[in-house]
Amino acid sequence: APLRQNLPAPMISSQPQCMELLDQSRGLTLYRCTLPAGEAGVLSVGAVHDFAWLFLDGEAAGVMDRRSKRYKVELPARSRPMQLDILVEAMGRVNFGKEVFDRKGLHSPVTFATAQGTSTEILNWQHFQLPLDEAQLSRIQFSTTPLAGPAFWRGQFELKRVGDTFLDLRTWGKGVVWVNGHCLGRFWNIGPTQTMYLPGPWLKEGKNEILILDLLGPEKPLMAGLTKPILDELHPDKDFARRLRAKGDFQAGSALLAASGAFTEDILWQNAPFAQPHTGRYLCLEALDSHDGGVHVAIAEIDALDTAGQSLAKSKWKILWVDNEDALGSGADAENVLDGQASSYWQTERGSGAPGFPHRIVIDLGETCTLSALRYLPRNANFKESGRVKNYRVLLGQTPFGLQLDK
Repeated sequence: APLRQNLPAPMISSQPQCMELLDQSRGLTLYRCTLPAGEAGVLSVGAVHDFAWLFLDGEAAGVMDRRSKRYKVELPARSRPMQLDILVEAMGRVNFGKEVFDRKGLHSPVTFATAQGTSTEILNWQHFQLPLDEAQLSRIQFSTTPLAGPAFWRGQFELKRVGDTFLDLRTWGKGVVWVNGHCLGRFWNIGPTQTMYLPGPWLKEGKNEILILDLLGPEKPLMAGLTKPILDELHPDKDFARRLRAKGDFQAGSALLAASGAFTEDILWQNAPFAQPHTGRYLCLEALDSHDGGVHVAIAEIDALDTAGQSLAKSKWKILWVDNEDALGSGADAENVLDGQASSYWQTERGSGAPGFPHRIVIDLGETCTLSALRYLPRNANFKESGRVKNYRVLLGQTPFGLQLDK
């Protein structure tokens, strides 16, 4: 039963409302609006508590994640108006300190910014409340049609005798399980728990029913009972919000050393000029140390200049690889160096045990380009926290420095 085909009547307002303002305490809310025809750009929201999946005319368009404060998604150009759905899941509440006011759902404003710098607030929203209560679950319309994406799945099994068991959820994604009308709990394939304890008193002789809400979709819609739990099987690669990176070890190989030198401590745009223009597709900034003497770097923006000294368009640029990033919990993942916002930044791990220098970030320019300089903007922070790059090298190549590209 596809989730988006089992929606209640909507509540309508100009701006998206948090769940509490909808008199909803748990579950999910689907926010819907119409995105007008236009060029590609970045959709940004004030915040999402706690996860959000985006769909354009029913096709998956991106993910937002509170853990990494990732509240921006790039959307493609549209030749016609398209329906934008944002499905938000609430994962529970903070119950202490200032964060006790933990409003769930989509936080406004929602804006759409193009590469040309125009920014528009998206208004006129429909809110579909999905509290996952008995009333909602009783209205689900099931079919046998194959499907993908967020959906409810229902199955039955016969028991000759009852007893405790452990449901095997290794082929499922992320969601909630009900057994014979009882909410058993949440599951997530990243682990380490891959099973759910099912107490015998919730089962009965004869026919039993399992209902599963899977927000990602299962690898295989299979279910079994195990005699022993699986409590230690981690799959971080299945985290739907992880940034995809190239794999392998960085190797300079035949790459050209386009520039080397030292940046100043100043918090302003600084150039790393090439002795002469050079051509390549893969650009690497290598930080050899920092002004504060620490082990980390923090970079707000990276840009490049063409032979005329003009900034290159970055619409095709992608982060291919970084040696490390302090992403979860801080929002300091490497994509921030390409977002055009001086307030966001890429930061490597800090503290004892954090990897030391050199730190590298590799950018796929999307096509072969001729560059005359790299530009760098450090993080705007006090000296001890800044991670401002001191000595650097800039490498440029036609191949991705020995890294293996994901298909």
